[in-house]
Amino acid sequence: MVANQAAAFLRRVLRSSREPCGLLLRFSCIRLFIKEEDIKNRLWILIPLLVTAFSLQGCFESLRGSGRVITDVRRISSDFKGVRLTNHGDLIVSLGDRVELTVEGDDNILPHIITRVSNDTLLIGNNPDLRGGWSSRRGVRYLLTVRQGQLNRLELTSHGDAQLPELSGPGAAVRLSSHGDIRIDRVETDDFTLNLTSHGDVTIGELISDGIVARLTSHGRVRLQSGKVREQDVSMTSHGDYLAGQLPCDHCRVRNSSHGTVRVWAEKTLNARLTSHGRLYYRGDPKIDASRESRKKMRPLD
Repeated sequence: MVANQAAAFLRRVLRSSREPCGLLLRFSCIRLFIKEEDIKNRLWILIPLLVTAFSLQGCFESLRGSGRVITDVRRISSDFKGVRLTNHGDLIVSLGDRVELTVEGDDNILPHIITRVSNDTLLIGNNPDLRGGWSSRRGVRYLLTVRQGQLNRLELTSHGDAQLPELSGPGAAVRLSSHGDIRIDRVETDDFTLNLTSHGDVTIGELISDGIVARLTSHGRVRLQSGKVREQDVSMTSHGDYLAGQLPCDHCRVRNSSHGTVRVWAEKTLNARLTSHGRLYYRGDPKIDASRESRKKMRPLD
């Protein structure tokens, strides 16, 4: 009896092609070569699929922006050194006398965006109740004003972009794990960490640091346009580009196991290991430590 009722219910779901769970089950039945007439005999397979479909159904529902743009001034603590954006939209940071955050976007979306400070970090993201996320033709902008020298960390985990005048202070770090772009005018720190695990781009106008550790595991691109560093440690395992040919450094270490391109300016030493089809272009007249195979993929920059 229970099997008959379950089979009848599954047939109704399968015929409901407009529902996400119906689509999922139809696809699953095709992949498993299950005919609707055989549902009763294959309940042990289809019931878990149905449970999964219903659990994922909320993921297909997205809140659409109304098109009516409003401005919301958020009350936040000023006691933070980093910003973590896990939401869509553009983060625009400016310097001022006091900390302020203004959010611009659709009036039916803004109530679902949370902004709070936790563990020395300003968190900007969606309310967990909004499982399907949201979409907006106009987008959302986060206008953040901070004091000079306040921020030393930035992390983006969504499709947003970020523009910052500076990062400064000990242990500055940038992490991009989304398809967004980050532009920072100036970074000054003792040790700088850069992690790129997405298709986004990171551009830094000027970098002043004792050392930089850069890890690229995606198709993204890093541009370091000027400055001075003492040590530079670069590791690439993707098809991205690391472009630091305008950034002089004393000692440079490069590990490139990708098809990407690395450009550096090494003045004293250059330690290179190239194990794929990627290239290393370098400026300066450093003492080179590289295998014969690695040297074949190295070229001096004009």
